[in-house]
Amino acid sequence: MRRYLLSTALLFIITISLGHIIAPPFEKKIYDQKIRIFSRRIDAPVILVEIDQESLDFYSSNKFNIPWPWPRSLYAKAIDFLAAAGVKAVALDMVFSEASPYGGEDELLAAAVKRANLVFIPLFFSDNDTAAIDLARFALQADPGFSRLPVKKGTKSLPLPQLLAALRGGGNVAENPDQDGIYRRLHHFIRLADRVYPSFSLALALFVDPKLKTTQIPFADDGGLNLKFYSRGFQDQVNFFTGSGRAGDDSAGIGRKFIVVQIGL
Repeated sequence: MRRYLLSTALLFIITISLGHIIAPPFEKKIYDQKIRIFSRRIDAPVILVEIDQESLDFYSSNKFNIPWPWPRSLYAKAIDFLAAAGVKAVALDMVFSEASPYGGEDELLAAAVKRANLVFIPLFFSDNDTAAIDLARFALQADPGFSRLPVKKGTKSLPLPQLLAALRGGGNVAENPDQDGIYRRLHHFIRLADRVYPSFSLALALFVDPKLKTTQIPFADDGGLNLKFYSRGFQDQVNFFTGSGRAGDDSAGIGRKFIVVQIGL
């Protein structure tokens, strides 16, 4: 009887242990399938301006002979155009942490960013101590009160000082994927020293919709949310400067149709 009880207890412990090992990956795969089956298309007021191979070929042709990386005055012209079109925010999905190889280009980009006063660039917060940089203006005005926010010690890969000073806003984009390399969840808040900083996407949302309250969103205690994926093609896309794509060629209507414009690779 005693041996039976011991073997039963051992079997129970092994079963529970295997459950903790096997269950999480299995649950994640079920989540992936659910997303694939039930994802839908939505009409989002967001346009993605892609720097794709067609764009690279377009500017490297004999007509322009502009190799990659491009002069930053190209991005400056795009920002001026979008601001004039009436968009509410421009998200640059690049950091510009190093000086341009073309003289005077950083100043041109920073001037366009400052003129527009609606440009956001990603900020990378890290677990390592780094030199103190004043980022207080990118922090939330009030602590959202979550009990288990990720704590960071410093920053890395920040924009050049003149560009950083010209930005309207920015947010954290440093995030770790699940063990299988897939991103299924995003922390929308991080703590650095005595301040709380939003994610890049949350910073944009709060700027575009000043009435939005973080209490309206069901964040977990660690400030996290599962990523919600939509069906392929839900986001309008155009080529960088060429203007061809699903959004059409009515450039004059961009400001009426789109609130946020994201430029990136």
